[in-house]
This record gives sequence, C-alpha cells and structure tokens, in this order.
Amino acid sequence: MVDLSAIRGILFDKDGTLIEMDSMWLPAWEGAAHQVATGAGQPGLADALLRKVGYHRATATFDPNATLLTGTVHDIVDTWETVLDDRAPADLEPMILKVFSEASTRDPVPVTDVRALLRSLRTRGYILGAATNDSTRKVQRMVDHLGLADELAFHCGADAGHGGKPGPGMGLAFCEETGIPPERVLMVGDSIIDALMSRAAGFGAAVGVNNNVTTDSAYATS
Repeated sequence: MVDLSAIRGILFDKDGTLIEMDSMWLPAWEGAAHQVATGAGQPGLADALLRKVGYHRATATFDPNATLLTGTVHDIVDTWETVLDDRAPADLEPMILKVFSEASTRDPVPVTDVRALLRSLRTRGYILGAATNDSTRKVQRMVDHLGLADELAFHCGADAGHGGKPGPGMGLAFCEETGIPPERVLMVGDSIIDALMSRAAGFGAAVGVNNNVTTDSAYATS
C-alpha cells in the first residue's frame, strides 16, 4: 500500500488534467490531418491519418494509447509518414506545427476552478508542478492565462531539455527543482504515459483522471 501521508509534491499533466483538451485540440488535429492529406494529393486519407494516431472521428473516441494523447509533435509526424510514405508533403512537419501553433493561441479552458484547487493544495503544504509533452511555451501560456504562477513551483514541456513522457526526465527535474525525493511525489494525469513516467521516476503514486468525454484512457491509482 502507498503511504499517501508521505506525499509532499504533486506533479500535474496539462491537457485533459488542468485544462480541457477536446475543445482546443480536436479541431487542430482534424485540421492538420486534412491539410496533410490534401498536401499529399489524397484528401480522403485524413480519417486514416487520424486513426493511425489513435483518434476515430466517426465515433469521436481515442485509443487508450493514442499517439495524439501520449506523443509529441515529432511522434505524430513519424506516424503519419508511415501512412503517406513517398506521398508525404516535403513540408509535413512545418505544416503540422503551423496548425498546432494557431490552435495554441486560443485561450485555455480550465477543467474546473484550477487556480482555487491548486491554491487549496498549496495551502495544505503541497508543492505543485506541471509537466506536459506539449511545448514549454504552451504550458507557460496556461500559467499566465489562468494566473497559476504563484501556485506552481515548476512547469515545463517536452522541449525543456528533460525529454518527454514516458521517460522520467521531467519528473526528476521537478524533484531536483523542489528538493522533494521522488518517492514523496504524486503524479496526476489523464494518460497511461503519466503513470509510466511516474513509475520510471520512482514516484510514490500516480492518480488518473478523465475530464474528457471522448477519451477512454484514464488509469487507476498505482
């Protein structure tokens, strides 16, 4: 049994955990797939591209280990290249990045009163952080827009030099920044890769949440 009374730090995922994912990213993912398929001269491939990265547009559901939920932009590019083969547009990655960059300018929508939630946890003595496979710039936008600077002692993205999930780098960076031993940290996220990062980093526990009705990827406490 995990001794939750020993937990001193809580590290949160971003999309689907602190802010809504579907409203921001579904239009971006669908738009990127359409642009890439059109650029490849095969507009009908858009749905196949989305299925390959784990999203089924017809039913608006994700595979539990969907690349869209667990991977980085580079993972999406690599996966779509396997579908497109020699039909892949020469500017595939810049094309995707442009669509995602435009999406990231939308104001992030919190899943609840996140500021109040984090403040409550912080006043109870927990040291808080956020780690995402998205970019550091985008997690900073969330922090600024929701006014979380005073609540989070640490935040970073997969481009911060610590590697991405499910690797342990961002989790261990949180520990190094805050001085909290890994076994006294709790990970909170909406994807199996959050649990895997928690395990790889030697965290004391991981808790899964599911704030998006179209996903089926939350994991149990571990």
